Amino acid sequence: MANGQSRARKAVPSVRAGVLTGFWAFVLAIFVSLPLQRVLSHLPPALSILTILLVVATGVLFDVVGLAAASADEAPFHAMAAKKIPGARQSIAIVRNAGKVVTICNDVVGDLAGTLSGALAAGAVFQVSSSRGWNPALAGTLAVGLVAALTVGGKASAKRVAIGRSDEITTAVGRLLYGWEQVTGIKPFGGNSSGRRTP
Repeated sequence: MANGQSRARKAVPSVRAGVLTGFWAFVLAIFVSLPLQRVLSHLPPALSILTILLVVATGVLFDVVGLAAASADEAPFHAMAAKKIPGARQSIAIVRNAGKVVTICNDVVGDLAGTLSGALAAGAVFQVSSSRGWNPALAGTLAVGLVAALTVGGKASAKRVAIGRSDEITTAVGRLLYGWEQVTGIKPFGGNSSGRRTP
């Protein structure tokens, strides 16, 4: 009975976190989708395709960052921090907050980019097909299928790189965060580069 109550208590924060993540994904999708759709409606087909490919690439890139954060080893970054190498402490914070990084990069940005790119592709193809006499339903379906293939294939290909070069990728992201902090003074992890690793 006690174990059941304990599991129920642990499940509540997980459900709340899931709902909150879904809410922010909804807001972000609307915030990004509307401007992109307006832009694509005024772009020639070649630039529309390029924009959609950039959205797909963004999703794959963030997926790589999330996987690398979850796979990286913290120890090398302590040696770098001891030598005061820029980005080392930020890399430690990334590894210790791997759960949050995965949620943001993979669950929010990565999945959102996949959904958004499919919707944008269907909308762009629908506009082109209506003016050229194509079957809108068939053209839209093929476009969504192609984007899905690029997204899934890209993530599958990048997964080995993310895991095999997790330390290097985390180092690169840590340096980017270091530059961000130097320019803005904003620390994404609130200066959490010491203490226990965040589960």
